[in-house]
Amino acid sequence: MWIIGLWQVSMLLLVLVAAAVVFFVTRGRGAAGPPAAQPQHLPPQGSTSLADDLASLADLRDRGVLSQQEFEAQKAALLGSGS
Repeated sequence: MWIIGLWQVSMLLLVLVAAAVVFFVTRGRGAAGPPAAQPQHLPPQGSTSLADDLASLADLRDRGVLSQQEFEAQKAALLGSGS
């Protein structure tokens, strides 16, 4: 009778190990969700005026695409290249 119990326990462990393998293969260890959206890029230089570029940067900042620091850096680059 103890052989049947040992067989049942070994089968239970086999199923648990197989389930863990399937889980980690299909889900991955570091999967945190869908990848983040790529930030939108500014239009090429020279195609718009400086005011349009600043307005576009402000819009990106207001929508949360650019952080305040990124906005300030891009604004400084635009103002530096414009003079």
